[in-house]
Amino acid sequence: MMMDSGSLDLPRTEVSKLEASLEGRLASPLAFERRWTQNRVMELADREPWSVTIMLLRHYDCVNDKARDNVRLLVSRIAEREEAQEAILDGLSHPSIEVRRGASICVPHIWGDPARPYPILFEQTYSLIEMARQRDLDVSDIEILMDLSKVSFMDGELVKAIGDISVCLEFLRRRYKNSETLNTYLADMLRMAPELEKIGLDDAHIEQSLLTAVKANRSRKFDVAQDLIDQRVMEVEIKDKMRSLGVLVSSSMKQRPILEPKILVPKDIEMVVLTRKAIESMSTKSLQNDMDGAVEEMHRFLFKDLDAYFDESVASRLAQGEVSASLTMYLIVLALLKMASSFIPFSAENIFQANMKGLEGTQSIFLVIWPGLFLDIAPRSGTSPGK
Repeated sequence: MMMDSGSLDLPRTEVSKLEASLEGRLASPLAFERRWTQNRVMELADREPWSVTIMLLRHYDCVNDKARDNVRLLVSRIAEREEAQEAILDGLSHPSIEVRRGASICVPHIWGDPARPYPILFEQTYSLIEMARQRDLDVSDIEILMDLSKVSFMDGELVKAIGDISVCLEFLRRRYKNSETLNTYLADMLRMAPELEKIGLDDAHIEQSLLTAVKANRSRKFDVAQDLIDQRVMEVEIKDKMRSLGVLVSSSMKQRPILEPKILVPKDIEMVVLTRKAIESMSTKSLQNDMDGAVEEMHRFLFKDLDAYFDESVASRLAQGEVSASLTMYLIVLALLKMASSFIPFSAENIFQANMKGLEGTQSIFLVIWPGLFLDIAPRSGTSPGK
């Protein structure tokens, strides 16, 4: 999702030229010079929002009050673009300390006070990551989780993003503790080497023991971190799939399908029943506070059951506006969005607003009543509701 600073070519040269005089021009007593500079920044931002945002973050906390106010105003305008929002989050781990500081101050300005803990925790985590690299500690999994927390943040899942970056910080602290324990062990072994030699252990044996300890520590698996990464990757894949399904529904339907069981063909009835079973399983796990299990069940359903159902014949029927296929897909997507609202609420709401609101005639996914047609269809298929 996040861009690499090495990807900037010609636009960066233009941005660099502007940056050389940016603060002076934005602090100019001449109104027309300030306006010209603001217009120039916005013009470049239209072409390269990422690099312009990074440039502005470098000056986000500059000393001159007038220049600083104008920089922050420009960032707030550019941050309406998704690319600029990504740049702000990228700025939290930028090599430049000025950019990192600017991004840290900027985040609550753009996303509000609820986002304030995120850049603070991210900065602490970033600092420990840098120290870990110097100590040759393996923290690649934690870096992946940090990036995934940005994805959650961008999707509006602030609580989840803050929780994940807090977990990253805790994981790092544990790694450091393990590293310090190993270092203490190595130091003790070296200090005891003369005594160990006296009881018959030679240098080669001691050295091999130390090398084994170091190697084992470096190759140690951290399953807890990997489990959380796997969970977040599944959530990202669910969001992408649900966005695609939302677009599919909105592009193939001009109005809400008639909710009549009798219009469904057998294949579609079977799929609606299968969807209901999956929803019941997800709901049960959710009520048991097993949200990870609910996510796994939805992921399985989307990428196994739904993919198996949505073959060329279904796609063709849907494209032709066939009522059974349209009703089936509508029910599936609406039910899945309703279920997803329990663990990815902002993403589910955004997908609903963009694709389903006009069809459903309800203001929010949280106000949507579960499609009663699921209850009507299950007995018709010969499957009892509880199974």
